Amino acid sequence: MMAKINFFNGLYQQADRTRGSGCKDLDVMKVALKEFKERFPNGFQHIEAWEVVRRHEKWAQVPLMGEEGEGSAHI
Repeated sequence: MMAKINFFNGLYQQADRTRGSGCKDLDVMKVALKEFKERFPNGFQHIEAWEVVRRHEKWAQVPLMGEEGEGSAHI
């Protein structure tokens, strides 16, 4: 279960980073679910569990190199 939640979280974060202008959270979720279903035909069965764990620090989105985030220094 945790492996699938972790995989889905990565897909969600990737979709979130590449969201277009005006794209809502629901749209990001749809993209992540579609990509997950392409890999796992039964789809993502752990949305409720993911909603809980994604708010914890371990699951937080990590800024990519060159991305500005909280506490990033401007050089």
